[in-house]
Amino acid sequence: MAELKQWVNLEKDNKFVEDEVKSKERLGTCHFECKLDKGGKKVRLLKIKVEEISVPNKYSAAEERRNVKWFKLKRTKQTISPHSKNKFKLERELQLPAAGGNKYKITARYKRKVVKSLKKVETWRKLYYQAVHMRGITVPDMSAMESDYKSHYMIFKSKDPAGEVAFVNNTDSDSNAERVQVVKDAAAGYTISRYDPYAVCAFFVNMIASKRDITFRVNKSEKFKLWPGILAWFGSTLEYTVPDDNYLWWGVSTKDDAKNGGKGIWLVPNSAHYVGDDNKSRRIPDNKIRIDTTKKISALGGYNKILIDLPWSARDFWSPNTVRIEIGLIIVDGFSGGYSEPYVNIITVAKSGWFNPFTDAKRLQILNHELGHKVGMVPDGTGQELDKPPGHYTGKSHQGPHCKAGGLTYDPTRGSGKKWHGVPSCVMFGATSCYDPTTNRHKGTTKDYCADCQKLVKKLNLHSPELDNFMYSVKAGKIF
Repeated sequence: MAELKQWVNLEKDNKFVEDEVKSKERLGTCHFECKLDKGGKKVRLLKIKVEEISVPNKYSAAEERRNVKWFKLKRTKQTISPHSKNKFKLERELQLPAAGGNKYKITARYKRKVVKSLKKVETWRKLYYQAVHMRGITVPDMSAMESDYKSHYMIFKSKDPAGEVAFVNNTDSDSNAERVQVVKDAAAGYTISRYDPYAVCAFFVNMIASKRDITFRVNKSEKFKLWPGILAWFGSTLEYTVPDDNYLWWGVSTKDDAKNGGKGIWLVPNSAHYVGDDNKSRRIPDNKIRIDTTKKISALGGYNKILIDLPWSARDFWSPNTVRIEIGLIIVDGFSGGYSEPYVNIITVAKSGWFNPFTDAKRLQILNHELGHKVGMVPDGTGQELDKPPGHYTGKSHQGPHCKAGGLTYDPTRGSGKKWHGVPSCVMFGATSCYDPTTNRHKGTTKDYCADCQKLVKKLNLHSPELDNFMYSVKAGKIF
């Protein structure tokens, strides 16, 4: 027979027989059967012989010990069942290891007769996806992503047209309730649940920003010089710039901007004070503080200028004096390029970050990264997982397991945006870019796996129910 592809991670279900899958027999285990005219005690074993033609993605001994069920070749016991009067049927199954890209020659014999001979079988894995996008957010060409994973013997098959849902300026992820809402939003456009639990929803959103509150003390404030009060009886308006390149939580979340009668939540109530040359702190009423909305860093936003109306009593009547400002603000804590929701079959990919649009190339890098998380990267070498790659790390400003291939270094004492140094050489680095001290610029993270992670992607176990991150469908409308 000709060379065949065996889709080792899918069950023998007719719904998967389409596109690349030509028959039910090419799903899951290799099935062998033999019909006998006579049976009874004289029935012998239907033998299955496996020859390794090419096994570049072989499991280590440690990996096989940790996951005997899916990482080792297994032959099931022979079953005997009546076929017709005085005739019997012998059946056996051969489960090939979970890795893709391995080639085997398989022969089944009964006594000395060849029952079935497969000239060559190559192992592949297959998963499904559907793009869902917010209105006005384009979906990038996904063919490059599909090609990337195909090179690792993993087919991501697009099914059904892209689903469109309502636009939301910011996809909140600060709380469980907000994350549940994201899942519900995506579910409105998701139509391929028939392929669950082997399907993922790729949700293309506008941006993913998080917030935090912080009090900027007087030592962060410039000294504002005030002319004598005799020259300005009606007070002073100061332009206060939020320190340390921070930006106000304004123009990010429509629902938050609508709070407090449309004033938003960016100002912590009753937190503002000014301190004069006498070092005494005096309160500034909230209604004397406003955002300078005429100034932002880009068309997408980024407000960091505050106008403060000081009372005339802030000035010394006869002489110039200075004041400094102390104020509590809710600021943009950071932006995420995307994330993979644990246990639910959804990933998100943002269109912009830090008030600048992402290119499609950058969004595809984010997509590859989040799909990597979804299928089990980066393993830590424990439990039933694959061996840990040399670049594996967790924490260090990033949530989840990642890869620091390329000689990246981390130092928490370095300045904001520069804690990581180097040029990332693996898509599973925990950020979309890294500071390169040799050029004094940030270098974008590659969309490809490093050499060590490539080996692991080819060996990932994509069987259900071991696919933890595909366990629940977005159609459930909740997180777990």
